[in-house]
Amino acid sequence: MITRTEHSAGSGAAGRDRGPGPRAGTAAGAGRPLAGQWGVAERVLITIRVHPGASRARVGGWHAEPGHERVLGVWVMQRAVDGKATQAALDALADRLGVRRRTVRLVTGARARVKVVEICDPPANLAERLRDAP
Repeated sequence: MITRTEHSAGSGAAGRDRGPGPRAGTAAGAGRPLAGQWGVAERVLITIRVHPGASRARVGGWHAEPGHERVLGVWVMQRAVDGKATQAALDALADRLGVRRRTVRLVTGARARVKVVEICDPPANLAERLRDAP
């Protein structure tokens, strides 16, 4: 049986062959500890719904969305063209939460309005900041 890490670059992996998988207890086999070890902060997943083409950017308003319990609304002025609305939504969310943009990462929903976003190294009062969202 061929596993994913055994594929060669010529087998359609297009240069994605990175050898054997990561060693246990390290991040990507680089010898660095995984998140959660050595005091590294945890990660938080937030489901957002992007509203492109708004008259002004804002983050706030929890509501139910079909298939999701609670979704945070993110309104952005950019249109949903070439991922501009997605990037603007990630920027607005990072600004609202008071974290660096590089700590906000899109997990799923690159071409959808409902997206799952990961916040790495979230602030201690993240729940309060989200609760206070208008």
